[in-house]
Amino acid sequence: MKKKFETLKTCTLWDNGCNTCQVFEGKIQKCTENQCKLFRKPKCLQRIDIKYKEADIPKEKCGEWFDGCNICKIKNGEVDGCGEKFCEDYDKEFCLKKPEEVKIEKPKMPKGCKLWYDGCNECKIESGKPSSCTKRKCSVSEKP
Repeated sequence: MKKKFETLKTCTLWDNGCNTCQVFEGKIQKCTENQCKLFRKPKCLQRIDIKYKEADIPKEKCGEWFDGCNICKIKNGEVDGCGEKFCEDYDKEFCLKKPEEVKIEKPKMPKGCKLWYDGCNECKIESGKPSSCTKRKCSVSEKP
């Protein structure tokens, strides 16, 4: 039981095996009210890394910020998009990752795509794979 509590401490959205629940300060809050005959293994759906929770790092010096409900990207000291989860209660705001810890993820190509922009180059898609791409030299900061 203690392991579940430790997991909840680093979670903001919990799947109890049947319903999705908000987690606030390590405690399950509001949940959906599905009636279930079969329960899956409980798991955290949205984790937060809490290593900087007490470090008092300002938002402008972060790469990812937890606003008490959603995870936000920080770019050039400004908020550059947050998750869209609705929360009635907010937890403490804090820095999740420093800029150098944020991984740059390439966008994923949707199935059935015929033309694809990867954040830098445009490609035709043949047999589910990019081909005939433009050959721009791109900086890491470019995004689709």
